[in-house]
Amino acid sequence: MSGLIFIFVCITVGKILSRLTNPQELIRSLNLLVVRVALPALILDKIHSINLAGDAFFPIATPWIGFAVAVAAIYFIKLFVPMSKITTGCLILLCGTSNTSFVGFPLVHALLGEEALNTAIIVDQSNLIVLFTLGILVANLYSGKSVDVKQMLIRILVYPPVVALILGILLRPFAYPEAVQYTLSTFGSLLTPLTMLSIGCSLTLPRDKSMIKFISIGLTIKLIVMPLAIALLALFVFTTLSPLTAAVSIMQVGMAPMVMAVIIAADKNLNPELANFLTSIGIPISFITAVLWNILLPFAQATAH
Repeated sequence: MSGLIFIFVCITVGKILSRLTNPQELIRSLNLLVVRVALPALILDKIHSINLAGDAFFPIATPWIGFAVAVAAIYFIKLFVPMSKITTGCLILLCGTSNTSFVGFPLVHALLGEEALNTAIIVDQSNLIVLFTLGILVANLYSGKSVDVKQMLIRILVYPPVVALILGILLRPFAYPEAVQYTLSTFGSLLTPLTMLSIGCSLTLPRDKSMIKFISIGLTIKLIVMPLAIALLALFVFTTLSPLTAAVSIMQVGMAPMVMAVIIAADKNLNPELANFLTSIGIPISFITAVLWNILLPFAQATAH
């Protein structure tokens, strides 16, 4: 509970700061610190000692399964709700990827504890690859632009969290010096306050009521349908999973849409206004749905087993 209270305090402080300074500059600075310092430090710290055997397949697979579920759900809804090509592409891109680091890590840590971050990192890195492969493919397909495979691979390999992942795996045979371990741990601990301050700064509400229909569709798929599909797989197909691995995988896939996906949607002109609202509204709602999943899952696991 104290972790959740801390998150809401940070968001409130962020919102207050957005009124006292230029919010866009503040958000840009906070996100830069997260992507280039706090998140790589956390990954270097955790991936160095993480157990990649056993249950690792499920957290790796869940972002890919989630993306497929999002595509199927959106095309099913299209049978009843007309939507343009760019809106369809926007919904697939935003619903198909999850905010597994900026929002996922702090919430998973607050609700499930320090140990859960090991699995959360695996889901996050797989989710990142989904974004830069399937996400880029969808963005180009629905915007009518060609796919640059070389550029796509470069984007993946130079992204600081991916660089940290590769370094962390290569350094696994070697023990970190105490000073390095302390530095990584300290910088990694900045992730939650920095991301929550950034989220508080960016909170907005839509003024165009016609947008609410597609926001509702997108967030229902993202926060309810996708984690429900993963939960059913964990409970009835992958029955040997540890409860913690299942809980983290479900919670991560059920996070709000990814901030990086918003940037791609804007770059490809895939209804960028809708993309922004799916993220800015989805993030605070995902706090509530994450808590609900955390309450419901133990009962579901006890019933299934």
